[in-house]
Amino acid sequence: MKLFSNRIFLLLFLSVTAFTACEKDYETVEQQDERNIQAYIKSSGQSFQQYGASGLYYKVEQAGTGDAIDFSKETPVLVSVRSLDGKFTATDTLAFYNRIYDFAGYLSLYGTKRTETLPTLVKTAVLKKNGSVRVLIPSRLAYGKNAYTNLPGYSNIQVPENASLDVTFKVLDEKKIDQYEDITIQKYLSANNLTGFSKLEGIYYKITKAGTGTAAIGVDSTVVVNYTGKLLSGKVFDSGTDYTATLSGLVVAWQKILPLVTTGATVRFVTPSKQAYGVYGSRVSGSTAIPAFSSLDFEVTVTKIE
Repeated sequence: MKLFSNRIFLLLFLSVTAFTACEKDYETVEQQDERNIQAYIKSSGQSFQQYGASGLYYKVEQAGTGDAIDFSKETPVLVSVRSLDGKFTATDTLAFYNRIYDFAGYLSLYGTKRTETLPTLVKTAVLKKNGSVRVLIPSRLAYGKNAYTNLPGYSNIQVPENASLDVTFKVLDEKKIDQYEDITIQKYLSANNLTGFSKLEGIYYKITKAGTGTAAIGVDSTVVVNYTGKLLSGKVFDSGTDYTATLSGLVVAWQKILPLVTTGATVRFVTPSKQAYGVYGSRVSGSTAIPAFSSLDFEVTVTKIE
């Protein structure tokens, strides 16, 4: 009986010891995030400051050379996002500052509770236009254990699970958005070997198939079209067949370009955001969101003019 009791005691002792050892080896998400971020900072050879007890680290990249920023107004922000392991990168996105969560899948700070910590950090660090700040965001404040696959403006991408992020915010001068978008569109045309485009009020267009009709399209015309709309990432945000609409009810780019063609014609045009959905972007029902300040690529075939 004593031998049996000793064996039980030994088993209990070993169990407790094993449990204690496991408990010591267990690393919390906070500890894992901190370890990964510290290793990343060390490997980068750069200095980052800790933002209070938020878990965020930041580094002012550029102090800014423009006017002081009034964040109560619509302020365009250029955003670059990458995971610390380099498996995910999304660059050259634009976001309307007061919708800062939209560009990166509604980053939820402190679990599911959204706070103003990240926007406040950016507002504090970047005081002038054309200034930028780089922020290291621990995974628990980003997407956590859930990978993310629906970043507006990008297709076939995935933020890995438990990925801490390196995000750069550059606050742009809204007066220079037209210049920025024009350069972006030119790069897009070149990268996709799109040649022979003419330019009308900032919109690049090309009639790829001549029409056979004689009726002109006016602002009050009702048109029936087949169309596809894409973000410059190549992701289709909307399309339609035999879509009927009055021209005056469509975005400005359509109002400018469709009067150049007639029935049977196909025209492709790449438009800056101010001729499309501007600073607010849009979400077409049942399809991909259009981020703020998005240049768009349309291909439209006119099948009927009423």
